[in-house]
Amino acid sequence: MTYRKFLTSSVAVAGAVTLALSLTGCSNPLDNAIEKATERVAENGTEKLVEGMTGGDIDIEFTSVPDGFPAEVPLISEDVVQGLKVKEDDGVIYSVTVTDSRDVASITPVIEENFTGWEETFSHETAGLSMRHYADDYMQVGVTVAEGGYGGQEGGSIVQYSVSVPIN
Repeated sequence: MTYRKFLTSSVAVAGAVTLALSLTGCSNPLDNAIEKATERVAENGTEKLVEGMTGGDIDIEFTSVPDGFPAEVPLISEDVVQGLKVKEDDGVIYSVTVTDSRDVASITPVIEENFTGWEETFSHETAGLSMRHYADDYMQVGVTVAEGGYGGQEGGSIVQYSVSVPIN
């Protein structure tokens, strides 16, 4: 999978994650049945959107890591908000979004340590945002950390992983 295709697919997946999170991350809790229905609508709509944008088959899971997510990619937290898996002709792109109670400045050094031994091919930081891109001989990983709680929660950060795994 080329770097350009990884970025294009990653942008589509990140947009879909944002859309799905905005549709399901309401801070005003709804009745369980309505919430489940909203999640299904968001999941199905987002799947169709990404399939149309990437031409790949997508699977969305709320609160869980998608099947086949590479064990070599360390997640900063087990508090999974959403997981996506997009199958394309030349590879698979995974996207996992987690929350963490720490701020960006506290999480970023831990992520850097978690990817020791990987080549860091890109990094950018601004107030409340950290982006890193890592590569090894087999896959590419983008990690974005943004301050702000999920679903109206105060504080903490949202961490989004985009992982590109080529088909051999």
